[in-house]
Amino acid sequence: MELAFSAKDTAFRDEVRTWLAEHAPRERRPKGGSAMREFARADAELQGLSAFVVAADAAERNAAATVQVLGGMGFTFEHDANLYVKRAFLLTQLFGSVRQVLSRLVLLPGPL
Repeated sequence: MELAFSAKDTAFRDEVRTWLAEHAPRERRPKGGSAMREFARADAELQGLSAFVVAADAAERNAAATVQVLGGMGFTFEHDANLYVKRAFLLTQLFGSVRQVLSRLVLLPGPL
């Protein structure tokens, strides 16, 4: 998972920081430097992949259980359950299966 920002993203972020420094109330302004410092964690990839594993697994299990409970109607257009199945499938196609992500997760250093 690449977390690098493009030049356009960086310019936008700097513009937002500048605006916040000028217009935000004093109690809302970031103290001690960058507004993004709290989000720039060294273990961001670990945290993101861990969240994906939990969310993707829950999406697959819940979609399968919903279709099972609703029977044939759950996989037709009579009910929205088919949308959840499609969304869960799309997540695994876009970001990799849970097994693939877990294999990457094992190779990362532990959380801070």
